Amino acid sequence: MFWNYDAEKIHVIRTGEKEGVLETSDGRFELHCNDGSFENILNFQAVSNQIENPTEMCHCLTSSLQVLELTGNFEETFDTDLLERFTNLTHLSLKGTQLKKFDLNVMKNHKNLSIIQLPGNNLTKIDNLNVLDNYEYPINLDISDNQLENVPEILKHLTSKTVDLNLSGNFVGKLNATTFERFKDMKRLILKNSSVSFDDLKPFEPFELNELDISRNNLENANFTSTSMALKQLQILNVGHCKVRNISEVVKVLGPSLLKLDLVGNFLGKLHAQTFDNIKMGLKDLNMSNTHLTDAGIAVLKHLTKLDISKNKVKSLNFTSVSNRLHTLYLNENDLKEVDNLTKSHFPMLRSLNISKNQFTCEYLAKFIAQLNEEWPHLMMFGDPWEQKYEGNCHPMHDDVIENP
Repeated sequence: MFWNYDAEKIHVIRTGEKEGVLETSDGRFELHCNDGSFENILNFQAVSNQIENPTEMCHCLTSSLQVLELTGNFEETFDTDLLERFTNLTHLSLKGTQLKKFDLNVMKNHKNLSIIQLPGNNLTKIDNLNVLDNYEYPINLDISDNQLENVPEILKHLTSKTVDLNLSGNFVGKLNATTFERFKDMKRLILKNSSVSFDDLKPFEPFELNELDISRNNLENANFTSTSMALKQLQILNVGHCKVRNISEVVKVLGPSLLKLDLVGNFLGKLHAQTFDNIKMGLKDLNMSNTHLTDAGIAVLKHLTKLDISKNKVKSLNFTSVSNRLHTLYLNENDLKEVDNLTKSHFPMLRSLNISKNQFTCEYLAKFIAQLNEEWPHLMMFGDPWEQKYEGNCHPMHDDVIENP
């Protein structure tokens, strides 16, 4: 595993001489090996700032290899034809390696392959998709952040046992009731920034998803008001930055198993007492940042550990019904003038807090920050708590701030 970010880069050299890691006269490091000499290595992982030429390294590996992970833009283009020799691979990950093309034909004999990850490359097409028909094991396929033009064709060849699918950053387009109907076992579906749209929740009914990410798509016209049970089993939902104006309706179709909910960048406005009734028993992580929130009177959320209501128009807070398990709280960029009910007796587990860019007076801040330092001596303050909207910089004169000359 070449993952030590502080070490020097290693250059691989195939040689008939003595094998091992050698330091050259100019202080560089070389790994000397022979073709197929690393016959017992089952798992090889490297990042681009650690090893220069993974293709040479792969020449030294054998068909015993089961896991291959390469991450980053290496100094040479990785020769994917070498994958043909690794017929026992179960896990292939080539992340951000700047592949120009990828031909699945080099893996036609890889019967045990269950994880394929090719995110962050320059792929516009994956060739010989019919090879996917040979894979019987549950597939984890991550082709995110490419420029793929044949996503619908990829879906046709994936095994129906696929459980984890990430299509983010490609063009997926309009979803309908038949788009994912083959994938009865799907548990995780990531469609972030993929030009996705849909009329209703029917595309998500064939399976019982644990995680769904449909963030950064234009879903302004999507109908979330149906009686569909499609999202009832979700544990994680990200619907951030989707221009949804009826975001409260989205919350209503969720179920008690939900643990994490991200609503950032949509329209929420004023919360109603029943908004979180369906999910209040299990919810741990709630992001309502930049949702035009004006009222933060949140219903009883007994298990909440992280709450983000930053970048809103909140003027007052009522923490009496918020979980005392809260460890992370983001209140920055609101219109708060006081948070007197933020005390350690109610939030004994608080570890992270952001109160910057509100409307606290400098006098109030001085007292409140002194209280924070006393009650939570190890509290991590994000942002600059002394920076406020109208008071500007409230840093005390005695604060030890060193500025660049």
